[in-house]
Amino acid sequence: MNARIDRCVGYRLTCCDGARCCNGVSQGLGFMLHSKATYFEMQTMTQPIFEIRDYTIAHADYAAYKTWAEDLAGPWLKANLNVLEFWMDVGIEAEVSGTDPKVSPHGQANVCWIIRWDSMAERKASSTWTSSPEWQAIWAKHPNPNAYLHMNARFMTAVG
Repeated sequence: MNARIDRCVGYRLTCCDGARCCNGVSQGLGFMLHSKATYFEMQTMTQPIFEIRDYTIAHADYAAYKTWAEDLAGPWLKANLNVLEFWMDVGIEAEVSGTDPKVSPHGQANVCWIIRWDSMAERKASSTWTSSPEWQAIWAKHPNPNAYLHMNARFMTAVG
């Protein structure tokens, strides 16, 4: 395994030889993680992570959603979270390719926004933003909370 863990962040690590490791695992040493977290989750607990949210909003509700997002939700999210940008579909047909392309029966996502978190731990600690009084006031003005046909959140790290 070619990895380096700078700190245990509360997890108990055991090197392959059975020795306890708590100040890092040197490159080339394997280890077992004694928690429910995956290796990827542990790696992202202390490094920047990008949450990419894709929504497919029902066509009949899209115009009203777009107004709500542009006027209320987007500005609040950008002011209160580290949102890199909030994008809305402009009606240009998506390009789909690959060896086995499959488009959802609901179509492509028509809303996308990306949040930068300092770590997955920060994201987990900040998961209560949706219950803040300010967000609840914005959510109360949502034109149709049931318009989300499909929601997807992916977590990625930057390369290079």
